[in-house]
Amino acid sequence: MKRWKWIVVLLIILSLGLLVAMSLLADRFAPYFAFPASWGIGQMQSEHSLPGRPGNLVSSLSALFTLGISGILALYVAPERVRRVADSFSGKFLRLALFGFLIGILVLVVGISSALMIGTFPITILLIGILFVAGLMGLVALAYAIGRSLLRRAGWQHGSLIYALLLGLLIIVALSRIPVLGVLLFLFFISLGLGAMISSHFGSGEPWTLKPLLEE
Repeated sequence: MKRWKWIVVLLIILSLGLLVAMSLLADRFAPYFAFPASWGIGQMQSEHSLPGRPGNLVSSLSALFTLGISGILALYVAPERVRRVADSFSGKFLRLALFGFLIGILVLVVGISSALMIGTFPITILLIGILFVAGLMGLVALAYAIGRSLLRRAGWQHGSLIYALLLGLLIIVALSRIPVLGVLLFLFFISLGLGAMISSHFGSGEPWTLKPLLEE
């Protein structure tokens, strides 16, 4: 247990160091190379960029703060659903990630096809909104699951649940800042979270079925 305490502390230090180093590196070499911006989205800075534009470190910290606040709200608003989604990750990472990726592609294809007609265009906005919320909730649940697992191994599981969430988010954000690889990791995290959300019936724990339609 003592060893895991040191591992958790080391992970926090390494994640903070990676977050700062990759952000500063992106600011330094962005005019010449494409580094992943906040959350792995590629971004190029040039001499034509808008003046006063925040640096990558500020953007990363802002993303971490925003996701942290959103995650804390999710924990308080729907704690049972977050727990069920977090529990669904156990031993199913690749399957859930593939499932979430395919669902995301399907929703995007339907959304794009709906945008081609005026009458069905609102469906595109609705689908994108649902996909965004589901992906965000899944990411929060994933961060909580990662942090909870590490704190349990270290014997710190009796602390605030918010610590588990923030620890997981810090690790996810830091890994997503790695050049090139961060894009793939970000896509994996989002797909994994989305897959867990769908497979757990958005955290309700109920199976997907049409039986309620047959009830009288």
